Amino acid sequence: MEAATHPIVLNALETALGQNIELLTNKHNHIMVRPGGSAPVPWHRGEELYARTLITVLIYIDESTIENGCVRVVPGAHQISLSMPRRPKGMAFRENPLFYRSVPLPMPKGGVLLFNDALFHGADKNLTDASRRSMTLAFQGHDTHLVRKADPEKILVRGERVYEGHPVPEHLLDS
Repeated sequence: MEAATHPIVLNALETALGQNIELLTNKHNHIMVRPGGSAPVPWHRGEELYARTLITVLIYIDESTIENGCVRVVPGAHQISLSMPRRPKGMAFRENPLFYRSVPLPMPKGGVLLFNDALFHGADKNLTDASRRSMTLAFQGHDTHLVRKADPEKILVRGERVYEGHPVPEHLLDS
């Protein structure tokens, strides 16, 4: 929980999600270990374009380089439909057209990377002998219409839960 509630992480998330932020316990939230020589992490987008914004946060325990298979993202892919499934199959990592649209994102040890989970992303093969470790967390803004029942899969890590209800037209309030 310390990493998920660190002010550096929450301050960055607030610019994208607003002041009420929830950690999702049913999405991501794991340590990723990519051993030396490990295969690529296939191209995928975690969420559909129409889904609520979900932000993936990667916290690097080890340095992430091109050689050890850093994350690659396809800029702008969270805003446009690329006419392909969320998890395209049948092509090697480097043969997929997404590879040629992507940019590598090397990160230092201790670095923090945030991106919209609807963005196509993947990681190339770890060409080194060493493992690369990172922590993956998922966050979303609190939905003011889904407050009435407790949801154990969402932990409020900043702000408050406020139920705004459904708006009532002014002319009905006077009746």
